[in-house]
Amino acid sequence: MRTLDRQTWALAAAAVTAVVTVTVATIIVVTNIGSDTSGSASRSGPPAVAWTLDAAKYLDRPFGQFSDPRGGASFGSGTPGFVDTGDTLVTLAGSPTSGYHLGDAVMIGIDPETGQVRWRSPAADLEGCGSTPVGGKLVCYASNSGGKHEIVTFDIESGTSARRSISEFVFAIATTGDTVYIVEGSPEEDDVRVHSGTVEDVSAHWTHAYDLGAAWESVYEDQVLTVTDGVGLLDIGGQIAQFATDSGAERWRSTDYRATNVTLRAGGVLTQATTDAPSGQTTVSQELRGPDATVRASTTVPVVQRFDAGRADDADRPVLMGDAAYDRSSGKQLWRSDDLLATQGNGFGTVTAVTEHIAYLRDSDKSETGLDINSGKRLWRTTSAQQFAPLTSHDDVVAGGDGQALAAFDAKRGTSLWTIPFSALDPDPETFRSGGAMVAHDDGWVYSSDRRIVGLS
Repeated sequence: MRTLDRQTWALAAAAVTAVVTVTVATIIVVTNIGSDTSGSASRSGPPAVAWTLDAAKYLDRPFGQFSDPRGGASFGSGTPGFVDTGDTLVTLAGSPTSGYHLGDAVMIGIDPETGQVRWRSPAADLEGCGSTPVGGKLVCYASNSGGKHEIVTFDIESGTSARRSISEFVFAIATTGDTVYIVEGSPEEDDVRVHSGTVEDVSAHWTHAYDLGAAWESVYEDQVLTVTDGVGLLDIGGQIAQFATDSGAERWRSTDYRATNVTLRAGGVLTQATTDAPSGQTTVSQELRGPDATVRASTTVPVVQRFDAGRADDADRPVLMGDAAYDRSSGKQLWRSDDLLATQGNGFGTVTAVTEHIAYLRDSDKSETGLDINSGKRLWRTTSAQQFAPLTSHDDVVAGGDGQALAAFDAKRGTSLWTIPFSALDPDPETFRSGGAMVAHDDGWVYSSDRRIVGLS
C-alpha cells in the first residue's frame, strides 16, 4: 500500500477567533417508556429524558455532527464522545464532509444537567486533544496544509480559546492535571520525540528521542501516547516504548510484532500479550509489568481479557489476565475462575465490563456471569445475554446501547433495570444509528450519537 506523507493528512481550514455563546437545549418528557421518572442512575426504574441537543438544529445547518475532541476535527471525525470535566461536557460539532474532517468545526461546552450550551469556540484544524484539562484548560494541537502547527487551548469555564504557534510536527498528545506531553517527528524515518512541559512551553520539563517508526497510516490507527501514574506508553505502529514521565527515560522497548494488546493501566502497570511466531494470531503468553518494566506476573493461558467499558481503572483493583486476577503491586495471583474463559475459544475472554465491585462477563454460549472483582466469587449467572454494548457504568450499573435502544443492567444482581427504545426518542432511525458515547453524571446519564445528545435523569 502506498505510504502517505504527513501533509496529506493535514486538511486546510482558516483559523478563527473564539466566540462565546449560550444556547438552551430542547426540554422534552418521554411518557411511553416507563412510569418511574425519579431517582438516580443506579435505581431500577427508567429515567426521564430531561433534554436533547440536535447537532443540525444547534448549528443551524442542513447536516450536523458531534465528534469526540480527543480524535480532533481532521481525522476520525464522526465518532461521538466527550471530555468530561465534571460540571461541563466538552465535545466537537461541525458539518460532515466527504473527506476526513468536520466542516466549520466548533468546540462546545455543555451543562450535563440542563443541556445548555455554555460556550462555543471555533476549532479549525484540530487534530487531537488531551483527555484531562491542564490548569482548567482543554489542550489540543492543530495543523493545516500550509504547514502551520499550533497548541490550542479552550478554557473549560468560558470557552475562551487561544492558539500558539510551535515548530514541532505534533501527531499525538496526552495530558495530566499539570503537564502536557506531545509526540512529534517523522515516524517513517524512525525520528520520534516526546516532549514534557506546560501549555506555554511544551518542552519545559524534558525532551526524549525514541528509536521507533512506522508508516503514517498505522500511526493514525493506534492510540499513540498514554500517560498515567508516572508512566508513559508510546505506541508507534505497534512498536512500543514504556518510559518514566519525570524524565522520559526508557524503561522497556519492543519492536517485536508478536507483542500485542499492550495496555497501560492505573498504578503505572502494563499488560502485554505475545502471539505465536508463524501466524501471529494465537496468544502464547501474557505479562504484567511494573512501572520499572520488571515482570511482576505472567501466564501462558491463551486468552486475552479485552474490555473498554465500565468504571475507570483503579490502582487498588486486581488486573484480570488470562483466567485469573493478579495484584498489580505484587503480581500475586489472587484468584482464578473458569468463568473468565469463553466456551468457544476465539482468543479473547469473557470480561465485558468492570464496575466498582463486579467483573461483568458474557460468554460465547450467550450466558452471563457476575464475579466479585476482589474475591472471584460467582454472584450470579444467567443463560440469556443482554444485547446492548456497554459504554459506561455508575456504581455497579452498566449502561449502553444496541442500535435499537438504550439499556441499563445491574451487574451486581444480574438483572435488567430499564430499556429506552430509540424510536421513543425520535421516529427517524438515522438519528441514533451511528456511533454511541455515554457518561454517568450525578443522578443520570448523557448519551450521544453523532447527530443528537440526550440527557437522562
